[in-house]
Amino acid sequence: MDLSSPIAWGEWTKELTPATTFTIISLVPSDSVMYCVQVSTASDYSSLVVNSTSSVISQGATNYVIPNLVSGTSYYMRVRAISGDGLALSGWSYPDGDSSSFFN
Repeated sequence: MDLSSPIAWGEWTKELTPATTFTIISLVPSDSVMYCVQVSTASDYSSLVVNSTSSVISQGATNYVIPNLVSGTSYYMRVRAISGDGLALSGWSYPDGDSSSFFN
């Protein structure tokens, strides 16, 4: 499974319960995948408020809602794809293309 550039970001909202859409893509259309979402109050991801890995899913668009955020707090989000067998990981992908805060 090639996970070199597997995530394409879609729309997302910057609210207290933000929602985002991302698409996970492998070069082999029949591959199943998982994804890991991390949300942190620290830009180096040392203070995680979400650290969630999905079950195995088909490739394609995925909606994700981030609950329980606090107004006035900066949050950082990243996602990576994981092969369905758990052996291959992509690099981290960020909503704005870098690790800048997505909610404040």
